[in-house]
Amino acid sequence: MIMFNQSDEGDRKKQLEYLNTKPEYQEDKLRLVPEQMKSFDFWNLTRIIEFKKRKCDHDTFPNWILEQYKYEVNMEIANKHNILFFYQNKFNDGKIWEWNITKMVEKNLMPEPQMKEMNRHTFVTNPEKVPKKVYMLTLDMGYQI
Repeated sequence: MIMFNQSDEGDRKKQLEYLNTKPEYQEDKLRLVPEQMKSFDFWNLTRIIEFKKRKCDHDTFPNWILEQYKYEVNMEIANKHNILFFYQNKFNDGKIWEWNITKMVEKNLMPEPQMKEMNRHTFVTNPEKVPKKVYMLTLDMGYQI
């Protein structure tokens, strides 16, 4: 049986270290959000980032899921603080994809949410399915970082 996303703390820390080496974060380093209070993973004065590590290659599936709940909560935070909301997926093949959700919303490029049967929780071995609204993001809506 597959264990779905046990603790992702180590993956989050590695991603934070990687991102903070990039030129755009040299003047305003990203910070890690404490696990118990996160709707996103990283933040600085200009953005919040939701991060997911995927256990497959970047081109395994035609699209990638962003739960509507995460979208709504994080867009509300971004709008309230006049900052940007980004969504990132890191894949087994080492590729990292990023979607600038704020820009996609501003340009009316967000796909319509769809109802899908999904695991209730991703941190447990019990894959009980429940209906969830999700956005199906394609690679061409984002970019490799």
